[in-house]
Amino acid sequence: PATEFIFVENLNNNLLKIRLLNALGREALGQSESQESLIKIPTKGTASGIYFMQINSEGGLQYKKIAIQK
Repeated sequence: PATEFIFVENLNNNLLKIRLLNALGREALGQSESQESLIKIPTKGTASGIYFMQINSEGGLQYKKIAIQK
């Protein structure tokens, strides 16, 4: 589980737009945009629980299940 940060590896250095959604589909963390090869997203202000990371890239839209533990 993530504690302070979520790391996203961007192998092709494409522009990624990332949002963290709670179990109800509401945005828990605002949108991040980056082309860096390793993206570091702070989880400050986010409660422990299960979230879904929405990753929008040139290849389409993906969702990843993320656990945050404080």
